[in-house]
Amino acid sequence: MTRIKRRSVIIIFSVLMTITALSLQAQTEGLVFNDLSSEKAFELAKKENKVVFIDFYTEQCPPCRQMEAEVFPLITVGKYFNENFINLKIDLLSDEGKAVAAKYFGGFMPVVPAYLYLSPDGEKLLEKNGFRDASQFLKEAKEANDKYRNVK
Repeated sequence: MTRIKRRSVIIIFSVLMTITALSLQAQTEGLVFNDLSSEKAFELAKKENKVVFIDFYTEQCPPCRQMEAEVFPLITVGKYFNENFINLKIDLLSDEGKAVAAKYFGGFMPVVPAYLYLSPDGEKLLEKNGFRDASQFLKEAKEANDKYRNVK
């Protein structure tokens, strides 16, 4: 390989690695959902003294996709939620989704997206439904966290 070709390959490789690194960083700046069962999430919440946040969604839900595209990726949302909550994303139509919803929504299926904030002991702190802009979403999250921590 000639010197110019080798240099071109190195430059292209470097650019591709930089793009990959930036895209991975962007994926982790927003709200990060834990890949845990609700049972394991409560165990972790007790250990870390955090509130459990559950985002109930369905695949056919346009406002759910809107939250996923516009609100969850925001740095401000990710920073607050990742520091203060154990975050779960549960398909309402899954077996786990039906079981958790039956327990906390009185046997009714909530309107999605539905957001549930629970103490590590499973006490319901706050329940909300529907699309929220970032400021409203953060305001409600703070309300749930303050309620858990008994902040007036």
